Amino acid sequence: MKRLPKTIYLLLIIGISYFTACTNNKAKPTEATTAISETQENSTQQEDTINALSNTQKNIENPLPENDEDVVPSQPWTISDTLKLGEYTVYITPTTQEVFKNGSHTTQLMEVEDKKAPSLTDFLAEHPTIHIKGDTLKIKMEQKEVVLVNRDTPTEFQNYRINTSNAISGYYSVDVTEMESHHHLFIHIKTGTITRSYGIPVPVKPDFFIAPNWDVEAGFTFNGFEFFVQNKEGILEHVSSKDPYSWGPEAYSLNEKNEMLVQTGIAKNPFIKIVVEKIDE
Repeated sequence: MKRLPKTIYLLLIIGISYFTACTNNKAKPTEATTAISETQENSTQQEDTINALSNTQKNIENPLPENDEDVVPSQPWTISDTLKLGEYTVYITPTTQEVFKNGSHTTQLMEVEDKKAPSLTDFLAEHPTIHIKGDTLKIKMEQKEVVLVNRDTPTEFQNYRINTSNAISGYYSVDVTEMESHHHLFIHIKTGTITRSYGIPVPVKPDFFIAPNWDVEAGFTFNGFEFFVQNKEGILEHVSSKDPYSWGPEAYSLNEKNEMLVQTGIAKNPFIKIVVEKIDE
């Protein structure tokens, strides 16, 4: 048998290489199309999940958050609104800067420290049932003792500090600082019952309190208004929370009727009035 010329060998090798290259190139678009299809499917599933969560959040009325992760922003709250809270109705209406300035006891919510509060030494001297030793705060009530222990680890930080201003009559106030948030504990002097709040509850009725708290920018704590009712035993009970979402209460004062006047961060009409009425009044 005669051997084929080298030229034919070369042509055969080139033909085989070209055929292989064409086959591979045809397979690649299929693989790429499959990958794109899978990506689009995953993206659609993620969008469906986000939309479902968004729709769920719209139907949630904010409870008192157990921690910062539980805070669910509510629908944007306009400066004219009405809230039905059990036997109480809360009316929110626009007001003016002049009305706000005429109110008494103006409080800036962004101020960190109450300069009029007594020193810790003087406060402890007046309240011998409160003891601070090392990282432990002990408060002895008539019915039980409350013990709060500071925690400071690489993954957890919690510091308890007695608030010497005693903002609510009949309660001891404890400021709680955590890694990226803070809140308040109000401990009933007689029973030791603890009520948790982000803001300081302000009495606008003998048994109805509003706690405004400003944190619209950083978002480390709850932003908005918490509502409390004082029961027959004198215990504060949380009834609702409202997060305006796009603005927050920067300062408040009270008028002669004990209605709350609030300075907000809204560019237009930055002042509102909150009036609480009881149904049987």
